[in-house]
Amino acid sequence: MIEGLLACGHSKDVLGETVDLGSGSLTDVRAVALLIARLTGSEIHPEFGALTDRLMEQVRVADVQRTYDQLGWQPRTSLEIGLGATIDWFRAQDLGLQRSQF
Repeated sequence: MIEGLLACGHSKDVLGETVDLGSGSLTDVRAVALLIARLTGSEIHPEFGALTDRLMEQVRVADVQRTYDQLGWQPRTSLEIGLGATIDWFRAQDLGLQRSQF
């Protein structure tokens, strides 16, 4: 995502335009929450279903071809690898947190 944002910042062609930064694959919040729990080794198991799905929720998938046409940029890092690297970075910081807190 950072590379995509940098590509936007360096492009004069996208000023005032909408640019989709993403993988082009639909990933729901449940999958992301479960992935984060697994990658962090959390003993907390997210529970789902307490609230009903929002009826008018718009489902969107990044148009990666349009983004490539606009910027010449495409995603190179999977969600799992990117989240893993982010988690590793936070763990490397001295934030006074115990491992189980993140």
